[in-house]
Amino acid sequence: MLIVLSSATSAERLKKLLGAEKIPSEIVQTPKSISEGGCGYSLKVADARADEAVKKARELHIGIKGVYTEESAGKKLTYRRKE
Repeated sequence: MLIVLSSATSAERLKKLLGAEKIPSEIVQTPKSISEGGCGYSLKVADARADEAVKKARELHIGIKGVYTEESAGKKLTYRRKE
C-alpha cells in the first residue's frame, strides 16, 4: 500500500515514527500516475499494517494526500485510491 505524503520531510518523519511502532515502511517516489502536481514522496507499507500507519499519521497531523493499493497487471503496476 502507498501512503502519499506532502513532502520528503513528512515521509521521513512518518517512517521514523512507524519504525518506533515496529511498522516497517519504505520511502519511495510517488508514481507519476498518482502524483498530484509533480513529484512527491510516498511511504510503502504492508497492506496488513496500512490502517495503523494512516491512523498514526493522522494522530500526529501529518498530511496525507491519498492512500493507494498496488495491483500487478503483468509487468505493470497500477494503483487504486483506497479512500
